[in-house]
Amino acid sequence: PGSIAASVGVVLPSIVIMLVLGYLFLKYREMGFVKDIFKGVCPVVVALVLTAAVSVAGVTLTGAVQILTAIAAAVAILRFNVDPVLVLLVSGILGYFMYG
Repeated sequence: PGSIAASVGVVLPSIVIMLVLGYLFLKYREMGFVKDIFKGVCPVVVALVLTAAVSVAGVTLTGAVQILTAIAAAVAILRFNVDPVLVLLVSGILGYFMYG
């Protein structure tokens, strides 16, 4: 019971905040003020995602197989519009058979 309460206490505030922000965004997204905010925030989000990707890549891309897998996944998603969930599933299955 304590671990459930602790988990709810950690997760619930974030969920409530995201729901409120999502509601406010949907309600006011056509306002110039909100559009301007998102024009400023979007490049920062891209930078954060790229920073996380570079950080993870440095730890996980340790050999030729991992690098080729990452390249193949990127090409499948970006060039051939393969669903990223499908790419994750196939990669997980391949990883299981190769390393499991």
